[in-house]
Formats: sequence, structure tokens, C-alpha cells
Amino acid sequence: MSEFDELNLHEPFLKGLRNLVSGNQAKPEDLVEISHEIFDFEAMATVTWEFYGKREESKIAGGAKEQIHFGDDARGYENHARECLLQARDSADLHEILLAELRQDAKEAVAKSGGTVRYYDFKPFSMSERCDECGGDGQTRCGECGGRGKKTCSSCGGRGRQSCSTCGGSGGVNRPHTQYNSDGSTYVTYRYESCSSCGGSGSNTCYGCSGSGTVRCGGCGGSGYVQCAQCSGHGYFTTVANIGAYAKPSVNLRIKSRAYADELLDFLCARSCKFLSQTIPFYQDEESGDENSHLFSYVGSSAITRLNFILLGKEYEAVGFSNPPYAFIRPPFFDDLFADEIMMLEKIDADGKITRREAFKFFTRYCSQPALDSALKRIAKTGGTQNEVANAVIEACEGYVSRGAASKLGETMKKCLNKISPVYSPAVWFGLGSLFWLLALVFTAGFLGENLADRYIMAPIYTLIFLAVCAGMAWCVLAPLSALVTLFRRSCVPKEYRQSMRNKEAFSLFFKILAGFGAVGAIYGAVSGFGYAPTLTALDERFEASRGLEAKFREMMAKFDGSNETARETNSIDAAKTAPQMTRKEKILYVQKAIGVKADGIIGARTLKKAREFLDANLTSADEIYEAIKAKEASRGK
Repeated sequence: MSEFDELNLHEPFLKGLRNLVSGNQAKPEDLVEISHEIFDFEAMATVTWEFYGKREESKIAGGAKEQIHFGDDARGYENHARECLLQARDSADLHEILLAELRQDAKEAVAKSGGTVRYYDFKPFSMSERCDECGGDGQTRCGECGGRGKKTCSSCGGRGRQSCSTCGGSGGVNRPHTQYNSDGSTYVTYRYESCSSCGGSGSNTCYGCSGSGTVRCGGCGGSGYVQCAQCSGHGYFTTVANIGAYAKPSVNLRIKSRAYADELLDFLCARSCKFLSQTIPFYQDEESGDENSHLFSYVGSSAITRLNFILLGKEYEAVGFSNPPYAFIRPPFFDDLFADEIMMLEKIDADGKITRREAFKFFTRYCSQPALDSALKRIAKTGGTQNEVANAVIEACEGYVSRGAASKLGETMKKCLNKISPVYSPAVWFGLGSLFWLLALVFTAGFLGENLADRYIMAPIYTLIFLAVCAGMAWCVLAPLSALVTLFRRSCVPKEYRQSMRNKEAFSLFFKILAGFGAVGAIYGAVSGFGYAPTLTALDERFEASRGLEAKFREMMAKFDGSNETARETNSIDAAKTAPQMTRKEKILYVQKAIGVKADGIIGARTLKKAREFLDANLTSADEIYEAIKAKEASRGK
């Protein structure tokens, strides 16, 4: 019999479980106790504190001196630092600062053993160090003028004089003079006269340097020196050291019990020392130490409560420790309580898709259940990863659910939330966004097809710039629209179930698709640019030509369907008068044959390049190129 039996620890344990299942497909009275048993256990915690010192330094240009200052005595500075570190490790007087605090309260001592403690700070100390860059002067030679303080005048190139703008440097000008003939007529003669501006020298004194050929250096103001960039003009650095005394704990825990010792030990080892001190009443047992370490032993006694119960006809066993009991063995009875809900969710998610109607049906039907309602609210605040969603369900069920069931519930509940409280609008991002994809495809295919052969470096760069601009425009347009649509769609859902908008996720997927369309367009543009496929312009011209040929064919057929001979003769005369000229394709074939490229009837980038080299003219139209080649061949024949 345990000494804790009289406390009836099973009653608060049972009450807590009944409160947990209440409203979650069960009533409090549905949970019925079968039996309980209480075991005494003893926890022994050994904490070993290791003492050491740690130095932190900061180096500042200039900087203020500390009370303990070693000037430029680097050796004295290092010796003092070494002495402080040794004291932090070995000084019993310093150690006593922490040890006295640990002896006062065992509970606080156990809680504090969860991490390293900084228990003492030595007085800061400093030293000065001369700047090697400037030698302590705070100034360095100006790089612009080399320390001269002057630079060559850019206006005259150091000559001190500039070419006269009036005479252009010639020194004189030809001035017109009117002469008269004996018959009264006039004529003009020109006389060379010295330039009045430069006096016939052809040059004037440079206004920039006043004839010296040099100007004051703007970088140093004429001094020849500038502020040292390394020390900011101070000429020295101040190094400040802060040394703290630290103690690092290592904890060893043992559990002595006739039942569940290993399970409890594994559970406690996964928790913090603070939790350990709050659940088990420890007292200090032993203490020992040496120069740089100290050991404390703590002992605590409490009880393990085992509770066997029936819930809706099924037996379970839960085990807790401390007073009141804190469960460390939790049966997954929510798997059974929510079996119908899990089955329903699996059914509506059988095809991997959940409609908005199905999502609202689940929401309105099951959000009244405390555990599911809490899980929905928790999931709405998570980032949406599978692990986060499962943990949200486990926390809502206080651990009385298996991870498999939690994952199933969480994932499907997340999908339901996405329907009733969407994080972005797919219709906006991938509906309206398709216009940007089409634009990227057409532009890259057309632009590269027309320009890659001539500008094979800049054309891809311009294409990438266009895709970046297109993505930026899509974000500026689609993100606000998606936000508006999303706000409207989830307006009927309470705030606590609304998820944070995640338009960045949608944009990331949108951009990947945009890049894919751009890549496809770029591949076709490269192929067409080198003449292996028709460009988009050529394809459009082909369509236009086919429509023109179709119209002419219909016109000819209509003429041949005339009933009388006179009409036929008239039609034949008119046809002869309006005999079609060479088609565009025939002209292109003629050009390609003349310049010596592959004759395919397509005026691509390669054909244009060869034609321009052949004619030595920048022509773009097929008609222009044809006429120019005909003219060139005609001139050769003459």
C-alpha cells in the first residue's frame, strides 16, 4: 500500500479525463473507472557544475578607455585576461557566489540546472593598438593625386592652354572684302587676318587651371592626404575585453519504482529541468566538489497513478505521476471517438478533392465538438505543413490520439479549411495568370526568332528582363485581386478559423509555370532564329497568303461558272489584264537562290543576314530585297 493512497490521486485524474471527453462524441458519465493503483517512486538527480571563464572582445576605431587600461602593453593585457580566466575556473571564492544561491532552494536549483549560468562578471579592461595603415597619423596619402595635392587639368591636358574657339587653333581667319570694278560691279576677295581673340597664337590661356596645367585635388582638398579609412582618422584602435565566470551543468536522473520506472524516466528525460522541479518535490541530499567542479545530489518522492477505465464499451489504461497526476502514458481513445469523423473525412477526400459544400458540411457539423474545434483553430494558425497539422490535432486532444489518426484528421481538416478559408484565389493566379503565360510564350518565341541570329548576346538578356518585368507586373496585378477575392470568400467564416493569406506560395508556383512557358518560347525562338523553323512573323504571313490565295481561287471559279460565251471572253480578257504578279514565296525563293542560302520560301534571320551582306543595305521587306537584287543583277548585265 502506498503512502499516497489516502490522497485519492485517481479522482482528479479521472475527473480530468471525463472533462476531456465531454462533448467529443461522449458524455462524462460514459467514462467509467474499472480500477486504479498507486505506486511510490523515488527520483534521484545528480547535477555536476563545471566552472570556466569566457572572454568576449570588441575592437573599436578610437574608442574609450576602460578603468583598467594597459595602453599599448599587449603582454600585460593578455596576462590580465589569463589571470581572470584562471580565477573563473579555480577560485573557490567566486564559485561560492553560485553555490550559496544553489543551496538556498533545491527546487530553484534543479530548475536552474537546465542550462549554463553566468554568475559573475570581471571588470572590463582595455588596450590601445596603433593603426598599421596610417602608422598612427590618422591620415594616408591621397590615391587620386598621389600625395601631390594637385591633378593634371582635364580641360587642357596639363598644357595650360586651350585651342582658340574663334579661329579653331589656326591663329587667323579669312575675312571677306568687297572690291569694285571700273564699271561699278563688285566682287569679293578674302584676306588672311590674325585672330583677335588669341593674337595669332592659335591658343588661349586655360580657364580651368589659369595656365598652370594643374588643378587642386578634390579628394584631399589640396593637402595630399585623406582620412585613414581603416581607423576612421583616429590613428589607433581600442580593444575592450569582458570576461565572465560561467558554470555548465550536467544532469543525471534515475527513477526507482516497482512499476513504470523506465517509461517515466524516458518521459522525464525528454522534458526540461524546470518541468522536473515543478512536478517532483526535490530536496538536497549530498554535496561535494573540487577546484573546477561541484556536485549536488537531489532526492524527490512522489506517486505513480495507474487508472483503468471503460469508454463507450472499450477498456483503456492511463498512467500519470505527481500530485495532481500528470499523464505520461496516454491511450489513443480519440481514435475510437472520432472513428466516424475519420471515416467521413476519408470518404469525402477519396478522390483527393474536397468541394466547398463538403467542407462547410464538415465544419458546421463537427466544429461544436471541443477537441475538433480546438484543432481547427490551431490548424488555422499553423504554416500548413503535415507535421504542424498533426501536432495541432495531438495538442487539441492532449496526446490521447495516435499520430496516424492525427495526421489523417489534420490533413483533411486542413483541406476543409482551405475551402472555407482559402489562403489565396487559384482562379485569379492560374486563371487570369494564364494571360501572362501566353504573353511570355509569344514574346520569347517572336523576339528571339527575329533577333537571336544578329544579337545573340543581348537578345537573351532582353528576354530575361522581359520575363522579370512580366513577373513583377503579375504580382502587382494578381496579388491584390487574389486578396480581394479571398477576403470575400471567407467573410462568412469566424475570425478564429481564418488562415493567413499566402499569396507568396501561389506566386512561387505561378512563376515556375511562367518560366516554363518562357523556356518553351525561347527554344522555339532559337530554332526559328537560325532558320530551322518559321518565325512567328513568317507563320502569320503564311496565313495571310493562304487567305489571299483562297479568295483569288473563289473569284476565278466564279468567273469560270459564267453561262454565255461573251462573259467567258470578257472574263478571260480581264484575267489577262490582271494577271497575278510573282507571289511573295516566289520572290523569297528567288532571293534565296541569288544569295546562296537554303531555298525554303521563309525569310528568316539567316536569309535576312545574308541578303543584307549581299546588298550591303539594311533592308527588311521581302519585296524591297527582291527589287534590290533584280536591280543589282540588271546593272551587272549592262
